[in-house]
Amino acid sequence: MKETNEKIDLTIGEITIINGNLNSKGSVRIDGKVKGDITCDGMIIIGEKGNIEGNINAAQGIIGGKVNGNIITKDYLELNGTSTLTGDVDTNIFQIDKGAVFNGNCIMGKNKEQKPKK
Repeated sequence: MKETNEKIDLTIGEITIINGNLNSKGSVRIDGKVKGDITCDGMIIIGEKGNIEGNINAAQGIIGGKVNGNIITKDYLELNGTSTLTGDVDTNIFQIDKGAVFNGNCIMGKNKEQKPKK
């Protein structure tokens, strides 16, 4: 998994299971399991053993584990080679590394809200 210099405000360890929604004003790293939606104002990092069953909304995202849900990120989303994402993506920049699995739809770009002129 790629390293980041982002300050992590909350870490959920490998043996932790959360049933319910998670909200954070900062950045979050998840190496355990979350069954619920995740919202964070900073970066979301899903470690290689992380498993999410729910939607994610964050400023940035780095996914190394498994996500079954939609992901919205304001800035960018990276799927590392160990990741599996089943769900739709809405982001500005989307990077998919070799080996990653992505099954869903993607909307990307700064002007994605604008309709083409006829």
